[in-house]
Amino acid sequence: MGLPLADVARASAAVPGVFPAKTVTVAGERVRLVDGGVGDSLPIGFARSPALGATHLIVSDCRFIVASPPDGSESLVYLRPDLDGIQPLRAPRTALMKAIWRGEAAVTPEVVEHLRSWCAEPSPMVAPSHMTGAPA
Repeated sequence: MGLPLADVARASAAVPGVFPAKTVTVAGERVRLVDGGVGDSLPIGFARSPALGATHLIVSDCRFIVASPPDGSESLVYLRPDLDGIQPLRAPRTALMKAIWRGEAAVTPEVVEHLRSWCAEPSPMVAPSHMTGAPA
């Protein structure tokens, strides 16, 4: 896309009604950039799309309102930390530390074991050429 990193960083914090969108010109067209969560706050489908091709996902869902958790599968770990009572605008540093601690608490021994099972699976990626005997 060729945008300056500062513009992209500002856009990632843009939320309509709170922080203004960042207007930039891309390929001669003016566009407004906002945080990706505005369009899809849990982009599991996009992560698994051919554009990105993720085979395994660890999802930490920190949304205040959840319609329903995503469909479970062996290749998805869904974490939902308990963030009730955390007030990020009142005491940002304290709220951030509480959120981190609660996020860590969401990673149970069962979750760790599930992640370890992924490491035992054969990789779906193609072996590097030096491992197949093909010329580099």
